[in-house]
Amino acid sequence: MALFDQSAALFVLLLAMLLITVEIGTRMGHWLSVDSDQLRHEQLVAARDAIGLLLSLLLGFTLAMALSRFDQRQMSLIADLNNPRSGFLQTDRKNMHRLQQDLRPESGNR
Repeated sequence: MALFDQSAALFVLLLAMLLITVEIGTRMGHWLSVDSDQLRHEQLVAARDAIGLLLSLLLGFTLAMALSRFDQRQMSLIADLNNPRSGFLQTDRKNMHRLQQDLRPESGNR
């Protein structure tokens, strides 16, 4: 998990892997002479288009699910912040007594 904590290093590593993969694919395409055979070229174009379509659907559904999860977490956070007892739940035991003493005069005025 140490690599995921360093986003710049992870970005550089993934970018390098992507560039290496593209270079290997380009060299293999030249070596196999993909463009010389028209039927093979049409099949590769169709496969490329299908993969692009699947990736765009995957990205679209992932973002839609993430947006609903973000909205749910935001509403939960707002509800938690509006709850007056949430302050007591978030304090530790040492400060609980002092916090209760500080809030006690305010509760008598209501």
